[in-house]
Amino acid sequence: MIILHGALCGAVFLPNGSVSAQSRDHLTDQETELVRFYQELDKRIEVFVKAIDRRFAIINGTPQPAARKSVKDEPDWGEAPKGTRTELLRDIAGILDEAITNLDDVSRRDEKNPLISRSLRKLTASANGYLKQLAALRNQVKDPDELAAIELVEDNANQIIEVGNKLPAPTPEPDKKKKKPSKAMYSSYCLLPTAFSSQFLPCFKTSVARLIASIMRFAASLASSRRPSSIACRRSGSGSAAYPV
Repeated sequence: MIILHGALCGAVFLPNGSVSAQSRDHLTDQETELVRFYQELDKRIEVFVKAIDRRFAIINGTPQPAARKSVKDEPDWGEAPKGTRTELLRDIAGILDEAITNLDDVSRRDEKNPLISRSLRKLTASANGYLKQLAALRNQVKDPDELAAIELVEDNANQIIEVGNKLPAPTPEPDKKKKKPSKAMYSSYCLLPTAFSSQFLPCFKTSVARLIASIMRFAASLASSRRPSSIACRRSGSGSAAYPV
């Protein structure tokens, strides 16, 4: 696990004066409640990411992301944020600052916490997407305030990506599910009776035939040794079978 204190505090976590100086809160009241609701770092980062996505949806004129609850008692997201494009962009810069501050707070208390790398990867992936949207937006903007707000978001996003790219590769989680036999294994199981029949059934039939023949010869010799010289026979009813008296 990389050390986040020096790299992140010096680069990303220093609050930008122009952002902090704004009287507008970068989160709505409902979004603030969601941040308070989730104490786990990775869940909080998801809230920050979705809050940013809501603002980009307004800026780009696209539908709002689905407001699905992760747990039953999760607070509602409320109405979509309002404001000019400049205000929404400044919101995004402020949200990024708060998200990274949360990362830094956890890393100071427990730098080996696995939620740090998981959350930073999530934030890094999102930051890459933000840069693409900002690049498309920059070509349409001429207002100096909007351009300044875009630069604020780009600066935060670039610094997040720089630190996030230093993370070691994630270790794959062990597969707890029991692996099912492959089709080849099933085929081999199905072929077992056929293989047995083709190899051993002829020998088995021959052995049984020999055994039956031996038993019949033994029974015949035993009967001939015990048969009397003359046997009186009688007919029973209309039947034709004769039996000794």
